[in-house]
Formats: sequence, C-alpha cells, structure tokens
Amino acid sequence: VLVAVSIGNLTVSLDNSILASCLPQLVRVFRTDAIVIGWVNIAYLIISQSFMLTLAKLGDERGRKLVYLSGMIVYTVALVICSLAQGVGQLVLARALQGIGAATTISLSMAITVAVFPPEERGKTLGILTGIYSIGLVAGPIMGGFILDLFGWRAVFYARTPLALASLFMAWLIIKEQKNENDHAAFDVKDSSTLFGFLSSLLLLLSFGVKWGFESVQSAMLMVFTIPFFVLFIRYEMQAKSPIVNLGLFKR
Repeated sequence: VLVAVSIGNLTVSLDNSILASCLPQLVRVFRTDAIVIGWVNIAYLIISQSFMLTLAKLGDERGRKLVYLSGMIVYTVALVICSLAQGVGQLVLARALQGIGAATTISLSMAITVAVFPPEERGKTLGILTGIYSIGLVAGPIMGGFILDLFGWRAVFYARTPLALASLFMAWLIIKEQKNENDHAAFDVKDSSTLFGFLSSLLLLLSFGVKWGFESVQSAMLMVFTIPFFVLFIRYEMQAKSPIVNLGLFKR
C-alpha cells in the first residue's frame, strides 16, 4: 500500500516544480507573454490546494479507494490532454483538471496509509511519504530540463503517464476499500463551495497582491470575496453534523 501511494505521490509532487524550466519554452511555442503562461502553474496550484480538504472528506464518506482511483484517472487523463494541447487556454484548463486529480492523490494517500499501519509505525510511514513528496519537488526542475532538451515540452507531461498508470494499477490491485463507518452525514455542498471560494480567493490574493498592490482595486475585490466566504465556511462548519474541518481541534 505504501509503495502504491508513494508512486502516486511522487508523480504528483513533480508537478509543483517540473514546469519551472519549461515556462520560457512555452512562451515561445504559444507566442504569448510570461504572465499568461504563468497561469499554467497558478491554475494547477489554486485548484489543487482549494479542493484538497473537500476531496479528503469525500473519500472518508464515499470510500477512499474509490475516490483515490477516480483522482488518479482524472490526473492521468489530464496529463495526456496537457501533452496534446494546441493553445494556452487548453493547457490551462487541462492543468486545472490535473489539479483536481492531484488534490485527491495527495490528501488521500496519507489517509489510506495511516489506516493500514499500526499506530507505532505511522510516524515513520508519514515521514516516508513526506520524504518522497519532497524528492519530487527537488527533482522536478532537473527532470524537466533533461526531458525538455531531449524530447520537447510535450514529453514533460506524457513522460509521467507510466508512473501514474503504475500507481493506479497497484492501488486498484492492492488497496482495500476504506470508509469512515461512523460518518453517516451526506456530503454538504455548502461547506465545500464556501471553502473553495475562501481558499481560491485567498490564494489569488497572495499570488498577485504584491504585483497589483494590496491597495489596488483587484486586491480589494479579492478581499471582499475572501472574508465573507471564510465567515460563511466557519458558520456552516459549526452547524454541520459532519464538518470538513473539525474546529474543535483548534481548542487544544
């Protein structure tokens, strides 16, 4: 189980850094500027970070194996679409789709692993997963540079499909379904939508606030969205029978 999810974790962690060496090439290929190409990474990061908690909760309720496999399928398909993209718009949309798959893989890999290891081994197990994820972050720019020079920018995406397929096949073969048997509440769309609104607005503000200036109209509009979404999310979480985030933990 650890090997299966580790391969998925490594594949996904490469995404956070592997495109760093490819962005100048993408600017030339698509004949656009660096600001537009920057959305190739921004779309991926915002979607993956904003959906992570929601998809983890969905895995607890519907089955972690089912949601993990679905996420890996979405991620693999998105890799292929990225490698076939004919324009910047297609590439950005495919990267956003890839972000959904990445959020599923990252959030559920730890939950799946913790569930199958005894308590005395969980620290070591989570350390291994975190270490593998860090290796992917460090190796991404190096791998991206080599692949770009040898095979071109499209290979930066499709070259990782064998790893994604290996993780998908191993997870399907090895992992047994896991559900939170004590959680019988239906999935709450209000919680997940307000959480997404809050996190996406906040991440956009942090990404562009310095460039625009935090006193600019754009930053002010993002703040207007961020604060109400956060307040609504907290309110819904306090009322929810099965919250996405157990706010009681913050009392400790």
